[in-house]
Amino acid sequence: MTDSVTPSSNHSAGIIVRLFRALARFVYSRPTLVVVLCFVAAALSLWITAERLTFHTSRSDLLPQDREYIHLYEAYREEFEDFDGMIIVVEGANKNQMKRATEALVQKMQATPDTFPNIFYKIDTEALKKSALLYMDAEELQDLAAKIRERQLFLEDLNARPGLNQLLKGVNAEISSGMVDSLLSDFIGSDNETDKDDSADLSLLIEIEKQMIERLQGKADYRSPWKAFLAGDAEGLKDEGYLTSDDESLLFILIVPNEETSEFTGFKDSMEQARALIKEVALEYPEVGIGLTGEDVIASDEMVATEADVRFASILSLVGVALLYIIFYGGVRKPLLAIVSLIIGISWSLGYASLAVGHLNILSVVFTTILIGLGVDFGIHLLERYREERAAGRDAQSALEIAMRSSGESNFEGAVAIGIAFGGLTITDFIGIAELGWIAGGGVFLCMVSMLVCLPALIALEEKFFKPAYAVSSFERGKSEFLNRLFSRYRLLIVVTLIATVALSSFIPMTKFDYNLLNLQAKNAEAVQYELKILEKANRSTWSAAVVVNTLEEAEEAIEIIERLPSVGRVESIASAVPENQEEKIEIVKSMAPLLESLEPEGEDAIFSFEKLVRVMKKISFKLRDREADDGDEDVRTAGRLARDFLKLAESSDAQKAQSALSAFSSELMIDYREQVADLQLAAHPKMISVDDLPSLLRQRFISKNGKYLISVFPKVNIWEREGMTQFLTELRGVDPKVTGNAVHVYESSYLMREGYVTGGLYALVGIIIYLFYIFRKPGTVLLTLLPVTLGSLWTAGMMPLFNLDFNLANLVILPLILGIGVVDGVHIIHRFREEGEARKEPLARSVANAVTLTSLTTMIGFGSLMTADHQGVYSLGMILALGVGNCMITSFTLLPALLKLCLERGWKV
Repeated sequence: MTDSVTPSSNHSAGIIVRLFRALARFVYSRPTLVVVLCFVAAALSLWITAERLTFHTSRSDLLPQDREYIHLYEAYREEFEDFDGMIIVVEGANKNQMKRATEALVQKMQATPDTFPNIFYKIDTEALKKSALLYMDAEELQDLAAKIRERQLFLEDLNARPGLNQLLKGVNAEISSGMVDSLLSDFIGSDNETDKDDSADLSLLIEIEKQMIERLQGKADYRSPWKAFLAGDAEGLKDEGYLTSDDESLLFILIVPNEETSEFTGFKDSMEQARALIKEVALEYPEVGIGLTGEDVIASDEMVATEADVRFASILSLVGVALLYIIFYGGVRKPLLAIVSLIIGISWSLGYASLAVGHLNILSVVFTTILIGLGVDFGIHLLERYREERAAGRDAQSALEIAMRSSGESNFEGAVAIGIAFGGLTITDFIGIAELGWIAGGGVFLCMVSMLVCLPALIALEEKFFKPAYAVSSFERGKSEFLNRLFSRYRLLIVVTLIATVALSSFIPMTKFDYNLLNLQAKNAEAVQYELKILEKANRSTWSAAVVVNTLEEAEEAIEIIERLPSVGRVESIASAVPENQEEKIEIVKSMAPLLESLEPEGEDAIFSFEKLVRVMKKISFKLRDREADDGDEDVRTAGRLARDFLKLAESSDAQKAQSALSAFSSELMIDYREQVADLQLAAHPKMISVDDLPSLLRQRFISKNGKYLISVFPKVNIWEREGMTQFLTELRGVDPKVTGNAVHVYESSYLMREGYVTGGLYALVGIIIYLFYIFRKPGTVLLTLLPVTLGSLWTAGMMPLFNLDFNLANLVILPLILGIGVVDGVHIIHRFREEGEARKEPLARSVANAVTLTSLTTMIGFGSLMTADHQGVYSLGMILALGVGNCMITSFTLLPALLKLCLERGWKV
């Protein structure tokens, strides 16, 4: 082989070749100076990074600021606190345990007001008790009065002799009279007003039986069995003002923490403290499940996971790339020199990112992994060509000059191609994507500079101190023979490649885009699991839409319309807390006042008798057994079974202990009854309720400091899926075109992010095609260069369904990456093919084959390291990139050389 290189086809490329020749001579003559300057520049870059590089945590920082939906969202956040950003979910079967755990946790959090300044978990119902009856419908109030009149004798007996004995004696009498459905529970809130059968509602008796059995078993957890005076359902956590799901299986604590805006992970400190307190309380209440979720928690967990995953992947990829190169190269020193040069280039890139952009975001934080995957490639091409020239007998300086002139030009053009690929991202509207383009594109170019400046200097120093020997190994000769045999069947290669393309392309229609951000999170992430529980049980999500109006009347009108929308599951507003038709209800309550005031239980309970209780339970059991035979009602069977269980347990229990346990239960039962009666009597003289009478936290949540009213709308449909979200927001925009909230914000930004990547990819494709025309000047050559990446991309898209992979908002960065990587392989192969001119014998030189194979494998390792991530979005990015780079390597290694072989035999100019 001659030591000359065929001139490039254009003048500027010739200038670049001469520049690299001069650079090679300078670096070889002053290697120590060059290395010292490189290390000094790296140290300075790291110092600049430590001083200036920050992290932007807010998703708003990723978005263009000229969009209307962003302005609406910012205006909304200025008016109202974000009570849905951090939510603690308490779950369990025992409501008392849930309540105690919640109170214990809130007490611990209130002890650190600097971290948790606003905690909303319970509405103060004490202030509303005087007007509590106004929350019932007028028809319910009239029915309540009728029920009190009908049950006066039952109540008078209980009030005269308060206690469990008298209560069950009255129940027995009611069963005897065929009026089981009209127990005390009936007159204080049963929903069925007419046409009841005589065994319709035994819930009071059933609950008392359950608790009597528990007391005999040594359990002492009291649960109120009384029907709520103000509602038709059993009194529960919601009646006490707690924020719960509809079935009360979930209890919510809404938190507005202090935000650490300087931290990459946003709410990380607040989250860590909250989780530490949750862990303490969970140990005290093992029967209760407690978890943390919310929009900001999910986002912060995602940032923490991504940052940790990328850090680990960067280390793993650096080690993996070094080991692979050492094994592939068959030596240690030169691969390590390439890794040192890569680290130098990454250090420069960090300094560049600090000066050019000044911060990283959730998207651009992956740039170090990108640089590890791509940056070492430039050094591999240089070292492989250098080793080939040294093995051919050239001295170190001549070999370095040829390697720099040849691979330097193709490295430079490859770096420009990758720069164009990332440059396409910089002109998109999505700020986060544009910043990734600037940082990664500039970083790749700096890594190329390091490989063409620092690495040659390190090679020169190695030659000076170690004087390494070079020889073509039998393995290398075997590879050359294999390539010769492979490309002798170039027609078969072309046919097989095209058949594979057609076959894999048939799967492309199965590839879809997944907008669901939950599918990007780490598997079994606590915040995601509790978000799914909220979706399932509470008709709400951490995502909601916000409608902001100016008056209470506007809020009432909007709520009436919104609640009729098919996609709406729940509506929350201050208007819902103000009763309707208050004047009419007040008149009804006034007419009821004498009846309510007549409910006067004695101050002391009657003496409890376990023996009398057993006798009356035997009567109840006997009568229920008869009804079980005649009536198939489930409540009748349950009450009868529990009565028999109680009697069986009573027979085997110590009478004295049973007397003590059930006497205590009777006392608690009557204390609860007196409180319920007192609340009912307090509500006998209500006053009008206005917004000003509502609890302060409720007003703070739904009324802004400027007097605007918030309507929070939660979806019935699965808002995490694009179809459900589109339906939800389309319907709401039909009511209010200016609807906002985090659901709107994420919906719009997700679409904009997808369009940004697609648009950036198209810009990159156009830019690269123009650039290829500039450097090659021949349409056929440009087409040959683009074929590997085109077919590699088709193969990758076709393989994705086979690996259960979808495109998503985390992995769309593959569009410019695959484009840039695939084109670079083609540029190197065609450059070497054209360089050898008439002297060429085969389409793929051994050093280029080695370099393309190794650069592809190291890039696959670099990106494949992301597959170790728990974050599913990062994992999918690594998986698709590894597939894409591998496919581009195969097409570059087979189809392109086969086509070049065809051109060679036909005498076609390339």
